[in-house]
Amino acid sequence: MEKAKRNAISRHSDQKYYLTKLLCEKYLSVHPNPEYTVDDNKKKLEIFNIPNNKTCFITGLASNGTGDHIYEINNYHKYTGRRGINDQWNIVPVVGSVNKKYKKIMFTMPNGVSVKKDIGYQELLEIEQNSLLRNDATIYRQLQDWKQYVTKRGAKMSFEETPEFIQIREEFHRNYNNMWEMTLNSISSTNVQ
Repeated sequence: MEKAKRNAISRHSDQKYYLTKLLCEKYLSVHPNPEYTVDDNKKKLEIFNIPNNKTCFITGLASNGTGDHIYEINNYHKYTGRRGINDQWNIVPVVGSVNKKYKKIMFTMPNGVSVKKDIGYQELLEIEQNSLLRNDATIYRQLQDWKQYVTKRGAKMSFEETPEFIQIREEFHRNYNNMWEMTLNSISSTNVQ
């Protein structure tokens, strides 16, 4: 039961993902991104060199999911203080097998130093770009070109949470933990015949 208890409580991250999506909707209702148009979609397909939004830009394989957030909804917050926006300006088609990996790149600098970066939110110096392997360089260039296009169009891929959002998040976390504590207490005190 102890393992199940730990697993149940640790799933807060799944719930936090959906909470962030809801907070993002609220943010966009006040600070909307420009409409994502057919022309914007054509530009995305051109930049990522794919025929449609159901083709993974990394592998060229059919992608049946909704895509991946370039600027992660939650994962970059601890480094940047920002949350990714959940709309087409921040989503690219990627198959599940490369979803967690394609933005994390490792390369060796000319001086022999190994470097690891996440190109979802980290930009590379020119000397770092020159040290990338061919595929990583293409992916980096595509992401950079799309980010520049998004900025040019006046859209945002991430936002900084307001104090009110932070308060909602903290209250959600407390309520989540309380809910599990009450549930576990009920389970513990239940007689099983």
